[in-house]
Amino acid sequence: MDDIYCAYFDEEIDQDVPSQPTLDEALNLLHSFNWSKANSESAMKALMFQFGSTDNVLLSISKPQTELWICSMTVVKRRAFCGPFFRRKHYSVLIDITSAEVEEIVRLIYTTNLQTITEFVNQAELEMAI
Repeated sequence: MDDIYCAYFDEEIDQDVPSQPTLDEALNLLHSFNWSKANSESAMKALMFQFGSTDNVLLSISKPQTELWICSMTVVKRRAFCGPFFRRKHYSVLIDITSAEVEEIVRLIYTTNLQTITEFVNQAELEMAI
């Protein structure tokens, strides 16, 4: 996908995060990002990647523990012939996933199309329901 934007949430410190990282920069960012919290009452830190157009994909990544990650993925697709206000939203949360799985999800967003990402999100949503 083209034009993937990146942002972060960290209430403790400013971090160097590129606004439009390449795939390699995004993968390096996952490991170089300062996930640790200095204050136990601080909010959980998060990295967000978004592909924006009339249809968009949002990936939010958090790391609450040393080896476990949380990814939430949202795909919003405009419904054909219904105008800009009629959209279908697909959402999934992946909890306690590994670093390798997070890297695979980031690669998926960078290297595939919207249909493939939507199928992945729907499949993850079905697996969560079981």
